[in-house]
Amino acid sequence: MLDVREMLRRLRLGESARAVARGLGVSRNTIREYMVWFEAEALLAGDATALPSSAELEERLARAEPVAEPPRLIPYRGEIVRRPPRDPPLAHVRDGVGRVTAEPPRGVECA
Repeated sequence: MLDVREMLRRLRLGESARAVARGLGVSRNTIREYMVWFEAEALLAGDATALPSSAELEERLARAEPVAEPPRLIPYRGEIVRRPPRDPPLAHVRDGVGRVTAEPPRGVECA
């Protein structure tokens, strides 16, 4: 399990996200996500030796709402829904030997 308290300690000491990620064996993106949460909770400022307890961090994390970006295609939803379906690709009209047939191979459904 990820040691959030150790991550906070290292960040308070001024280590880079890359160094912390390497030291804890996690992705830099994971470190960045926690850094955003630490900033929102006002936890990054302070002495590296005066850390909140593991229980307090765990409780605060449990109350935190996951931050997720909205899907990037939402602005184009209307256009995507209106678009007519395309013809099936050629792979759907070839049989196992490579001959073109009128029916798709078994197990493949065409819209």
